[in-house]
Amino acid sequence: MVKLEWLHRLPYRWRGRALRLGFNLHPGFRGMGGKVIRVESDFSSMRVRLPWHWRTRNALGAIYGGSLFGVTDGPHPLLLMLRLGRDVIIWDKQASIRFRRPAYQMLYADFVVRDAEVEDIRSALDRDQETTRTYSVDLIDGQGAVYATVERTLYIATRTHYARKKREKETTGDRQPQ
Repeated sequence: MVKLEWLHRLPYRWRGRALRLGFNLHPGFRGMGGKVIRVESDFSSMRVRLPWHWRTRNALGAIYGGSLFGVTDGPHPLLLMLRLGRDVIIWDKQASIRFRRPAYQMLYADFVVRDAEVEDIRSALDRDQETTRTYSVDLIDGQGAVYATVERTLYIATRTHYARKKREKETTGDRQPQ
């Protein structure tokens, strides 16, 4: 379980800065070459920068596809966890990337979780205890040209529902094939 409650105890204006620092220090995220450059204090949005430098270049000199895909892994689930509270669990269910053109320059990705989306998710969780949501993120240059589009589907459930569902699978032996 991710312990993020401490972020809500920080002064409001420091919350986004603290999350940005934590993301940028995380080895998995750093390894992709990305850098979080802005997080709103209410955790409604985040902007990530992916530079074009020796760590992110492939054999042809363009930004490596794994870096394009990797920098989109985490922002939406984390923003949702912080906005929905500790009683939810969020997992990536599915993801895909559509490459549009090779990137030979710095790219940006904007992640947004609107208030209406948070309320819709809360309503779905109150009603069904679980839901899925799909988010699309474009990796763009400074002029707004799109280089890749990543689509991620998230599974969101209440912790009690998820634990009950997990126990049921374990007791019935219902396992996914390896």
